Amino acid sequence: MPLTEVLKTTKDSGPKGYRPVVLVVDDESAIADTLAEILSRSGYAAVPVYDAESALDTALLMPPEMLISDVMLPETAASTWLSKSAAFFPIAGYCCFRTSGDL
Repeated sequence: MPLTEVLKTTKDSGPKGYRPVVLVVDDESAIADTLAEILSRSGYAAVPVYDAESALDTALLMPPEMLISDVMLPETAASTWLSKSAAFFPIAGYCCFRTSGDL
């Protein structure tokens, strides 16, 4: 779901119009999009983004209560951008994961 649509739905969904914001960060768009869709269907305002710079920009517009991130982003380590984001806003929680094509 595009950020503009998520911004519209955070005000008029869920209990008393509130949906917790979850930022899903993965350079593989299929993973970020799928996880964001699952979370959206579960009542969260989930926003998929595909790189750390976009994650920081999006978080500044819409501070998340939760960050879910791939730890192997091509341009930066997840810990680096998570520490940067903590300087701008408090984060209630975060979850980092790693995917691999070697199954």
